[in-house]
Amino acid sequence: MSVELAMNDELPLKEGTKSENLTERLIEEIVEGRIESGSKISEPELAKRFEVSRGLCARLS
Repeated sequence: MSVELAMNDELPLKEGTKSENLTERLIEEIVEGRIESGSKISEPELAKRFEVSRGLCARLS
C-alpha cells in the first residue's frame, strides 16, 4: 500500500545535511501519525513532499 503524501508548506527542512533533515522529518511524520508506521512510501512521493532529489530518498531506504 502506498501512502499519498500531501504538501505541507509549514514544515520546511531545517539547517543541517539534507539526509539528516529528511530522516528527522520522516520520523516526525510517523510519530505524529501523518505517515502510518510500516507503510510503503515511494521515492517520488518523498522527493516531491520534501522537495529533495529521488537519489537522496533512495539512499535513506
